Amino acid sequence: METRYEDEGIDGLKDRSSAPLHCPTITHPQVVEKIVHLRQHYHFGPLKISMYLRRYHDQEISASTIYRILKRPGMSRLPASQRYKRHRQRWKRYEKQRPGHQLQIDVKFVDPIMTDTGRKKRFYQYTAIDDCTRLRILRIYPRSDQKTAIQFLDFVLSRLPFQVEKIQTDIQAWCAALILSCRPAGQDWVVRHLPVNVV
Repeated sequence: METRYEDEGIDGLKDRSSAPLHCPTITHPQVVEKIVHLRQHYHFGPLKISMYLRRYHDQEISASTIYRILKRPGMSRLPASQRYKRHRQRWKRYEKQRPGHQLQIDVKFVDPIMTDTGRKKRFYQYTAIDDCTRLRILRIYPRSDQKTAIQFLDFVLSRLPFQVEKIQTDIQAWCAALILSCRPAGQDWVVRHLPVNVV
């Protein structure tokens, strides 16, 4: 203390930080930023963040270290609205017992895409999902009409490794009759049209 007073005067007697000037084990600021980002946007816990950094960024950081990093800015506990809540009854996944028993077909609008001419163009995404295997087939088309529905159905049947028994769709009513007209010889299909009520 006397040496500091002799060298620096009154300023030498003021309290100073006891933190070391160099710490080789300190977590890099970029890694800390990734940890905070995963916590804020994905609500990952310390263990999951540790696994994520190890798998995708080759960063070996223990869960306890990540917990201490999150504790500094007060992020060690998620808000009540974001915490996992146990349910008395778990949701039972809806599925069929065999492949091809029921196929879901749907179509939706895709956000307009800017073309080479500088004009926005609307596209349609046709999707088919098997209720047993969850195998999904989708294609993008520039229009939604009978010809497109036939093309998509032919594409789906050529891709699926099993026969289709039932098709369910919420597309326009004409689609059900159209699908039946496209069924392969020797196959009996049941087509259900479920209209969607827009509130």
